Amino acid sequence: MTRTPAGRGTRALVAAQLLTGALEAFRPDGVVAVLAPGPGRPPRRVVRLLGVRRLVQGTLTGVRPRPTVLLLGAAVDTLHALSMLAVPLRWPRHQRAAQVSAAGAAGFAALAGLLARRR
Repeated sequence: MTRTPAGRGTRALVAAQLLTGALEAFRPDGVVAVLAPGPGRPPRRVVRLLGVRRLVQGTLTGVRPRPTVLLLGAAVDTLHALSMLAVPLRWPRHQRAAQVSAAGAAGFAALAGLLARRR
């Protein structure tokens, strides 16, 4: 089994995923207060769940920094971003939080996709 060493960009992606995931999982109220203040705060458990998902994804990418893993992560983030676009249709008061979440996921997806193409 050959291990592909992670490049600087992949390590930065993993660090960002782990940091944001930890903040969402362990400090959901603080994340929401900064990124989507005011009424319409999403349930704490939803923010925690998304944080745990990001922690798992970052860990998997760090353990296996291969193009396939990066592309799978990009696909997961793209699906998450698209799903957040539908949130305001069902829960209009969560529009701001959904937009922030969609933007973050889209950013992670774009970065992972670019990094996968470089490898």
